[in-house]
Amino acid sequence: MKILFFTRQIDNVVGGLERQINSIVEELANRGHELVVISLDKRDVKSFYKNNSKNIRWIGLDVGDVSAVASNRIRIKRQIKLLKLIRQEKPDIAVSFMIGAFYFSRIPSFLAKVPLILSERNSPDMYRLTSAKKIQYIHFFAMIFARKITIQFENYKYKYPFWLRNKMIAIPNSTIKLEPILDLKNTNFNFVFAGRFSFQKQILRLIKGFSQYRNAGGLGIFSIYGRGDQQKQMEKMILDFNLGDHVKIYPANPNIEEILKKADALCLFSIWEGFPNVLAEALSSGVPSIGFRNCDGVNELIIDGINGVLIEDEGDEICIANGLAKIERAVQSKKINRTDVVNSMSKYSSNLIYDKWEKLLINIA
Repeated sequence: MKILFFTRQIDNVVGGLERQINSIVEELANRGHELVVISLDKRDVKSFYKNNSKNIRWIGLDVGDVSAVASNRIRIKRQIKLLKLIRQEKPDIAVSFMIGAFYFSRIPSFLAKVPLILSERNSPDMYRLTSAKKIQYIHFFAMIFARKITIQFENYKYKYPFWLRNKMIAIPNSTIKLEPILDLKNTNFNFVFAGRFSFQKQILRLIKGFSQYRNAGGLGIFSIYGRGDQQKQMEKMILDFNLGDHVKIYPANPNIEEILKKADALCLFSIWEGFPNVLAEALSSGVPSIGFRNCDGVNELIIDGINGVLIEDEGDEICIANGLAKIERAVQSKKINRTDVVNSMSKYSSNLIYDKWEKLLINIA
């Protein structure tokens, strides 16, 4: 088949969504399909996550500034250009990653008579916890026009209106196969975070919690990998709390294995997640993890006491500090066993997930 994938922005963007697009299209290309990824970027698109398949093309629509709010004129120009491109490419089926991409691709796909799948990558809590709350039912109404809607976990279905649920199919993210790290001997217990430095990830709150953990006598260190708009605030906070010897910020690294092989525990205290890739990859490689019990995605992957620790979000940083100390004790005493951590992720193996994607696409095309 020839398959189009639509997303708002892919050019050199670091994030789980971008990594998943790269992984899915690479696998489908390796299975013999032709893939075209279309975004709103400038013409010369380069993915941060590299792949070697020659059966994938990356196209930027190059109409307006993707980082700015588009005028109606720009929106119309994008859709006209996309319609011409779809008719030129003649795909069998198309997939839009997230509702934003669905909006700019729905009408052109309909006019070109190409079936379109909406792939929801976040928890539906996004529509409750962000500014999208004000217009959530506009989003839900728009979703009616998708042929199918993929969601990350079956439980997410019940947070959407009942009239969308028959369109939904649960296809979690795939996890890359990493060599399990079953024995790690760091001098100091190494807490690790990897991801965007954004409001959603609550990285500033995590640094405050780590500071309180150190003040209570904790001896661990904290390694942070990524980039984002909160980096300046993070650097200032590390200086203000006198954490320079204990907290280090490193650049984003597309090779997650290099990060995880140094980690005693992964920390992910997000407000919400869809399917947290870095968490799944950490658990798959044997790294115990910690997060909030009320965070969608995190509470699907972490099994408290088996592969990590879930804590209650009490609205302060003391709960994070206590949680860090708790997982440190559990790992050091081997109450949480790295072999059990690896085994907990067996149902998310890549081949099973890619088979679900291919089956869905073939059935609809």
